[in-house]
Amino acid sequence: MQVDDKATGGNVAKRRVVLIHDAAVDEYISTMLLTLMPDVELAGVIIVNADCIAQPALDAASKLQQFLGKPEIPIALSQARGWNAFPWSYRGDCVNFGKIASLAAYKSKIKSPPPSGEELLVHLLEDAVRTERRMTLLMTGPLTPLTDVLGKRRELAEGIETLVWMGGAINVAGNLDPTT
Repeated sequence: MQVDDKATGGNVAKRRVVLIHDAAVDEYISTMLLTLMPDVELAGVIIVNADCIAQPALDAASKLQQFLGKPEIPIALSQARGWNAFPWSYRGDCVNFGKIASLAAYKSKIKSPPPSGEELLVHLLEDAVRTERRMTLLMTGPLTPLTDVLGKRRELAEGIETLVWMGGAINVAGNLDPTT
């Protein structure tokens, strides 16, 4: 896919991005931004059941993609689970997001059982290697889906151009309110 670059007078290939997240409100905002960026092709969304509730998270993601006019972007659920999941009051954000008025007209198109996040990641990375169009992985949750895939298929790392990871904290007491 190409985007018209007026600054250079030509077409520039869009950056292919896979978003792997754990379905908090900020990840849905990231999905919106990535979907609407003219120089980005959101190739897939993989949800990790770490800081969410899996089915409501998938349903909210599906409704959001329809709202944005991009229902064809694949959405899948990783088999990975978070080791230190947030409290239930935090994990329910995906339920609340799925109930916002702007999404009320949409019904989830996620089948049961949902597509495998690891299978989707393998497919996208195989395609990136085959076409020599390496991709960016934007991970805002656990790295487990990626380590699981690369642990079995190390050669698929060749399909990754950039890995951007935001998750957790190092050498701190934590990122939660101590009263929760």
